[in-house]
Amino acid sequence: MTGAKIKVKVAHEDSIAVEVVSPDRRMARVGAETLPFAITDNEARVEAEALGAWLGMTRSNHARELARALQRRGILNDSDIIRQREQNTRERGRPATEAWLSRAGALKFAAHSRTPKAAQLLDLIVRVFLAVVDGGDPVEINRALRGRVAELEERLEHGVVGDVVGARLLERARAVARLLADEPRQVASKLRTVLNHFQHQIPFVGPGSSMGNLPLSELAAAERLLSVMECRAREYRRAHPYPTLKQLRLAA
Repeated sequence: MTGAKIKVKVAHEDSIAVEVVSPDRRMARVGAETLPFAITDNEARVEAEALGAWLGMTRSNHARELARALQRRGILNDSDIIRQREQNTRERGRPATEAWLSRAGALKFAAHSRTPKAAQLLDLIVRVFLAVVDGGDPVEINRALRGRVAELEERLEHGVVGDVVGARLLERARAVARLLADEPRQVASKLRTVLNHFQHQIPFVGPGSSMGNLPLSELAAAERLLSVMECRAREYRRAHPYPTLKQLRLAA
């Protein structure tokens, strides 16, 4: 980090994505902005200057000065902040020292930053830390869990496997069709053949022929049937290999 001006705008409602940069580094992406994190002993720490910029501090030295002041006053303790010497790639000047804040340290830092954004970003800071440590945005995880619970309730209420399991079964049937097809344009017709055979062996219930309408009581039988169909499709493909590029050229 340098003393250059940094302007960062982050909306409170933005989603969070985490990129693994290296075994001990993560990059949290909140909307269009990024926050660098270090991972030590399964604990995430955010770089103070980046957090300061996110909170609305106009210069990086403001973040360094605030971190030092909070440390002198005992507000940031030794577990809240660690300092690391940044590798200096320039010929002149001493390498800068980076400050890395724990989750508690980041919240204390934000609360004392007195920037307009600080109060509204406190909850989001917690979400970002949880996302970095757990590998996903807790809001999105909770939403997915709620959807999964609703799916299970639907399955129990209607006695069918539901859309999620149905989609997985359909993808297996599509994989069988791809093995049986000699060229891409045949996949759709082969899939219809596979599904017709499947439904003849294990009738669906409810409107249409969605895999999600498969009875729960038939799930195990459906899995076995698909396994048999997969084995036979692989045997067919071994006996009828795709033509090589050389053969295609000769045929042309």
